[in-house]
Amino acid sequence: MASETLAKLRTRGITGLLFVIIVLALTGYNKYTASLFLLVVCFTCSFEYTNMVRKQVKDPSFNLTFVCGVGPLIFSYFKPELIEDYELLILGVSFGVILFFALSVIFTKVRTNHNLLGPVINFFYIGLPMMCISRLVVLGGDEYYNYILIGLLFFLWASDSGSYVVGRFLGKTPMHKRISPNKTIEGWLGGIPFVLLFAYLLSIYFTDINLSQWSILGMSVWLFGSMGDLFESSIKRQFQIKDSGKGLPGHGGFLDRFDSFIFAAPVFLLILFLIFDF
Repeated sequence: MASETLAKLRTRGITGLLFVIIVLALTGYNKYTASLFLLVVCFTCSFEYTNMVRKQVKDPSFNLTFVCGVGPLIFSYFKPELIEDYELLILGVSFGVILFFALSVIFTKVRTNHNLLGPVINFFYIGLPMMCISRLVVLGGDEYYNYILIGLLFFLWASDSGSYVVGRFLGKTPMHKRISPNKTIEGWLGGIPFVLLFAYLLSIYFTDINLSQWSILGMSVWLFGSMGDLFESSIKRQFQIKDSGKGLPGHGGFLDRFDSFIFAAPVFLLILFLIFDF
């Protein structure tokens, strides 16, 4: 048993290290590699969501649900002029819709009918946000500011790492027994100092955004990233699935790793562009 646990930890560690290196290489190099990163995230997460909610329903709506997740991003590559100057509005509407679904699941016992609403949810959950992230951060301007995506990713990793470490040693109070009984309030709060530490480090190296702004952005990622994690956990629990997929050995699927990214990115960008007028 001990050797099996050690092997799992080794697999998880190797996969995690390679994952971080590849993601940072893609997002940090130039706008084309960053665009490839977003494309891969969009396709894999859309497929995994579709596979989770449609695997027991063998009908043509499988294809419809998947297309609703990847269609907006593909459309933006060919017809960017049709959404130009509307990205923030689209992003806000998309986030508002999916936030409604998430809050209804987290704070009530209502179960979202993913079989019926799969195409709609995938459209607002993955499709529109990924399209707007691509246009706002990567392909929409003359210059690609890689530290926006890098900062967002570091905040997510810092929050996850802090929550895991603190929760492992100090966690006692379940955060949400019905959806995710293994996560604790102590672990959730433990992500805060890690996020603020990275806000300080980011403010040193990327000075276009000051410390207070990085801190606010980091706290928004901590809060809404955890909400995204709970929302995805509710989907897996509803369909009695442990992982969204098997694409990342030791970590599950891509949606398991990017559920927080998909949920936190809209808030991160709305604050950055609307409030801070970046």
